[in-house]
Amino acid sequence: MHPVLDENIQEIGKPYKDLHYLLVCLKEVLEANNENELVAYIPWINQAIDSPKSELIHKSVQLYSICFQLLNLCEVNWAVQSRRNKQQNQGTESVNGSWAQTFAELKASGISQEMIVEALSQLEIEPVMTAHPTEAKRTVVLKYYRELYLQLVMLENPVYTKDERGQIRSGIKEILTKLWFIDDIYLEKPQVETELENVLHYLTKVFPDVFELHDRTLVQAWTEAGFLPDALKNYRSMPKISLGSWVGGDRDGHPLVTPEITRFTLERMRTEALTLTRQRLNQLADSLSIYTSPETLPVEFKIRLTNMEQQIPEISVNIPFKLASREPFRQFVLLLIEKLPVQQNHSGSLQLTPQEWSYTHSGQLIADLELLLQSLSEWGAPMLAQNEVNRTLRFVQSFGFHLAHLDIRQNSEYYQKALAGLLHDAGYSTSLLQENSISTPFLLQELNQYRPFAHTYSGNI
Repeated sequence: MHPVLDENIQEIGKPYKDLHYLLVCLKEVLEANNENELVAYIPWINQAIDSPKSELIHKSVQLYSICFQLLNLCEVNWAVQSRRNKQQNQGTESVNGSWAQTFAELKASGISQEMIVEALSQLEIEPVMTAHPTEAKRTVVLKYYRELYLQLVMLENPVYTKDERGQIRSGIKEILTKLWFIDDIYLEKPQVETELENVLHYLTKVFPDVFELHDRTLVQAWTEAGFLPDALKNYRSMPKISLGSWVGGDRDGHPLVTPEITRFTLERMRTEALTLTRQRLNQLADSLSIYTSPETLPVEFKIRLTNMEQQIPEISVNIPFKLASREPFRQFVLLLIEKLPVQQNHSGSLQLTPQEWSYTHSGQLIADLELLLQSLSEWGAPMLAQNEVNRTLRFVQSFGFHLAHLDIRQNSEYYQKALAGLLHDAGYSTSLLQENSISTPFLLQELNQYRPFAHTYSGNI
């Protein structure tokens, strides 16, 4: 072991013990794959490291890349575990910036529960995924590092037996083997489509779970602060969280972004959003597999159920729908799935195929889910409605049928050209642009006229 790693283990402990553990696993992987020469170049576990031979430089670079990723995983896990220990020993409100600390401070300041709920309902948060800098790592590599991190977290659980921990270690070595043989970065300069795939990885695989975890954390912090849980019963009382992206719309910083690329991006994100929505609705349908008779159902719910059946002629031969004949709540959700503007093709993947009865926007689905929430509560299962339907509503509220808002960014030169054309058509001199005489009052004056810039209208509008 290198003295630096030994010193860090003695002084800090946990993250660098984990690093030593993973590096030993990597050493065994290299030995098992006839890479014995490279073992001498593994950083931190060797007393000293010489410069690699010329024929091993490429592999040594790959080796160092993996080792630094392992260091990063160990330090991230340590930070997360340290946060957990602090929450356990000092209370959740001890974590700076947490909902628990925020609610505790607001309550101590005498701010009422009603005022806090009102403020929460007005919050709108939208993280934006940018295309700069371009993610160099391939999506498959990111996936395997995520799996490796989860294996490392499993080792934190003290209930696992010696044999079970051995199985986890074998799983870690299997992932390290894949990482060793899979090229870490793209060999060619990433295209816009490649950037889109990377962003979609986070939008579809990471953020849905993160948003759900956020909601659970917020509600738990609210309850622990002594506020009434029912105050956050309505999903609209929670902060609205959505996502944005530049990828596929940033024509200012990416010369390869064309109108065709933007259209492709929007259609791809819409398909992914509807795919995720379909999965969520299938989960919801399974959770509402409740036998009940029609006379127990609220009138408005029965009317909507009947109307949707009549809208979709093919539903009568839908086997899952027929099998759920005594499960009206499940049937209702199966109808919502049929109304999504996507269908499975011959390969089993989904494609945009809107029908005359399909939803045109997510607000229509939200309205049906709100009816389901109300009806299920009136029927006698308010907790089930709160747990299952509310969670689906929050998902649709966040991701809609679009997944993320796409920022269309254009170079200012194009805006200047467009504005010059409008000024010319309206009879103004384009020298106004050079003289910087285009002011807010001037623009408002033009927009308030019947012929804003370019068009002449006769009569009243």
